[in-house]
Amino acid sequence: MYLKSLKISGFKSFAKSTTLDFPRGITVVAGPNGSGKSNVVDAIRWAMAEQSFKNLRGKKGEDLIFYGSGTRNSLARANVGMHFDMSDEVNSHLGLSEALVEREVDKSGENSYILNGRKIRLSDMEEFLAKSRVGDSSFRVISQGMSDKLLNLAPKEFKGFIEEAAGVKEYQDKRYQAEAKLKRTRENLEKVGAILTELKPQLRVLKREKEKLEKKAEYLAELKIASVDLFGNRYREILAWENKISEKERRFKQSLRPLTEEVKKFREELFSFDKKTNFNAELAASISEVRNFEAEENKIAREIISTEGKINLEEERERQRLPVSMEYLKGKIGELVTNLSVDFKGMDVDSLRRVMAGVALSLQDLLKAIEKGIDPAVSSNTLPLLKHGLEKLLTSQSEIKEKLDKANLLRSEKEKMLIDERKVSLAAERIYREKESELYRLESSLRETEIESEKLKLHKDKFNQDLGVVGVVTLAEVLSVEPQNSNVVLASSVSDSSLLEDKVFKLKRKLEEVGSIDEKIIQEYEGANQRFEFLSKESEDLSKTLTSLEDLVKNLEKEISIKYKTTLSEMSNIFGGYFRLIFGGGKASLAEAAMKYQISNIKSQKDSEDILDEEEVSGVEIKLDLPNKKVKNLGTLSGGERTLTSIALLFALASIRKPPVMVLDEIDAALDETNTQKFVRLVKELSKDTQFIIITHNRETMRGADALYGISMKDGISHLLSLKLQSA
Repeated sequence: MYLKSLKISGFKSFAKSTTLDFPRGITVVAGPNGSGKSNVVDAIRWAMAEQSFKNLRGKKGEDLIFYGSGTRNSLARANVGMHFDMSDEVNSHLGLSEALVEREVDKSGENSYILNGRKIRLSDMEEFLAKSRVGDSSFRVISQGMSDKLLNLAPKEFKGFIEEAAGVKEYQDKRYQAEAKLKRTRENLEKVGAILTELKPQLRVLKREKEKLEKKAEYLAELKIASVDLFGNRYREILAWENKISEKERRFKQSLRPLTEEVKKFREELFSFDKKTNFNAELAASISEVRNFEAEENKIAREIISTEGKINLEEERERQRLPVSMEYLKGKIGELVTNLSVDFKGMDVDSLRRVMAGVALSLQDLLKAIEKGIDPAVSSNTLPLLKHGLEKLLTSQSEIKEKLDKANLLRSEKEKMLIDERKVSLAAERIYREKESELYRLESSLRETEIESEKLKLHKDKFNQDLGVVGVVTLAEVLSVEPQNSNVVLASSVSDSSLLEDKVFKLKRKLEEVGSIDEKIIQEYEGANQRFEFLSKESEDLSKTLTSLEDLVKNLEKEISIKYKTTLSEMSNIFGGYFRLIFGGGKASLAEAAMKYQISNIKSQKDSEDILDEEEVSGVEIKLDLPNKKVKNLGTLSGGERTLTSIALLFALASIRKPPVMVLDEIDAALDETNTQKFVRLVKELSKDTQFIIITHNRETMRGADALYGISMKDGISHLLSLKLQSA
C-alpha cells in the first residue's frame, strides 16, 4: 500500500487546486521559508482525521481555509484528498484496490469526511485508517520538535511508544473492555447474590403457605367424609335413644293409669270411715304434701340435668373457640422472625417494601387466627354463673329430699294410726301397700324417663351445635348417606366415636388454618419462584461469564507481555545497530526500568501536611555510550547528537512497525553533510517497506529523493514545481 497522490484545494496557502503525485520510494518537498511547504504536512495530518488544531497550527476550522490575498478573494471551503493504492495483500481484508480519503470544511466550521465519494462519520473514517494501518501510529507524521520531544519523554510515556510499535494497542483495548465488563459483571453478580439472599427466606415462607393452601381441597374432602360418618352415627344414636325413651313412656303410662285407679279404690275402701274425722283430714294433708314435694323434686332434678348439660356445652364451646393449633401460631411467629432476620443493610426501597409486605401479611393472618380464638368476656362470665346456679340447685334438691323423707314418714304414721283406729285387716293392708309401692316405682321410673328425655334434648342441642361448628355438611347430606352396616344402629364403640370426633375437629382446625391464608399466595409464590429461578440462572451465567472474562484478561495480559517483550528486545537491537551506524560506534539499547514516583496523600482535612506515598511503575529507559565520550544522561547530548539519536530511535520504531507512509518534517535540519548522508542511507533502506515524504532544506536529502517538489510563494499563494529524479 502507498499514497499515490495528494490533492489540496483551498487549504491554507493553496488557493488553487494542487495535486502532488508520489512514487513508492522517497519524495522530497523543498522550498524557502514561508513558501507553504509545511502546509503540505498539515494537509496530510488534517485529511487523516487530525482533531488537534494545535498540531494543525490553527485555532478553528475557518483558519484552515484560504483567507485571500491582494490578487485573489478568500474561498468558502477547503478540501484535501489522499489517493491510496491498496492492492497489496496486507489490506485485502478491506476489499478495496484503491481508496480516496477526503476531508472538507466550510466557513461555518462543519467538517465532512468522504471515503470513495461517500460521506461517512468521523468514527468510521478513523476505523478505516486504523484497519488500513495508515492512521494507527502516532509517529506517521514526525516533525523536528517531535523527534526532540521523544528523547524527553519519561520512561512510563516512552513505554507507550514501544507498546504501539509492538501492535498491542488492539489487545490493550480488548483488555480494557474485558476489565470494564469484568467489573460490571462482578457488580451485577453481587447485586443478584444480594437479591437471592433476600428472596430465599421469603420463598421458603411462601412455599410453606402454598403447600398448606394446596391441601385445602384434600382437607375439605376428608372432613366431609369424616363428618358424615360422625354425625350419621350420632344421629342414629339419637333416634335409637329417642325411640327407647318413647317406648318406656308409653309402657309406663299404660301401666300407671289402671294401677292409680286400683290404689285409689283400695285407699277408699281401706279408709272409708267418717271423712270428717281428724285422722282422715290429717292423712289427706300428708299425702298432698308428699305429692307436692315429689313434684318439686322432679322439677329440680330436670333443672339440674339441664344446667349440667349447659355446662358441658359451654365447656365444649370453650375448647372449640380456638380454631388454630399452637403449632400454627408458632409457625406464624417463626415466619415473622425469619422475615425480620434479613440483613437490611444495602437493601433498596423496593426490597424493603417486599420484606415489610411479607411481615404485614403474616401479622394479618395471625390477627385473624387470634380473633377466632377465646373470647375473654364470655369465658370469664357464662361458665362460672352456670356452675354457681348448679350448686344452688343441688342444695335445693338436698333440702327437698329431706322434707320429702319427713313427709313420707309422717304420712306413714298417719295411715298406721288410721288403720289401727278402723281395725282394718292385715291382708287388705298388705295388698294396698304392695299396690302403692308398685305405683311409686312406676311413678319413679316415669320421672327417670322424663329426666332421660331432658338429657336427650341436651344431646340434640350438642349435635346441632357441633354440626354448625364443623359447617361442611348439612343434616340432609348426613341422612342421604346410608350406613355401611344397616343392622348396626349405634356407634361401634365409645372409643371409636371419640377417635372419629377428634379426627373431625383436627381436620376442621387445619382447614381454618389454611382458610386464613390469602388465595393469592400461590400466584405470589409462582412469581417469586420464577424470579428466583431466573436470577439463579442469571447468577450462574454471570459466574461463567466472570470466569471466562478472567481467563480472557489473563490470556490478553500474557499476549501483551510476550509481544511487548519481544518487540522491546528486537527494537533495542535495531536501535543499537542504527546508533552504531550513525555514530560510527558506541552502544545504545532500550531497557525496562522500575521507577518510583512520590504521590501526595492528604491524611485528613485537619492535617494540612501532605503525606508522600511512593508508587512504583514500569517504563523504558534509553541507555547510550557514544564513541570516545561518556554519557551520564540524555541531557548532556549536543543538539546534533540528540537529533541523530532521535533519528536512530524513530527509524528503529519504523523498522518494527513498518508503517505504509511516513512524513518527516525537517527532522534533518540540524545535520551536517556527513550525517545527512547517513540519514539518507537509512531512509533508502527503510523505503523498501515504507513510503517517505520528506520536507527539507537539505541538499543532500534532496539528492536521495526519487521525486522532488518545489514550493514557492507568489501573491500569498503557494505554487508547485515537480521533478522526477528517477528518470532524470
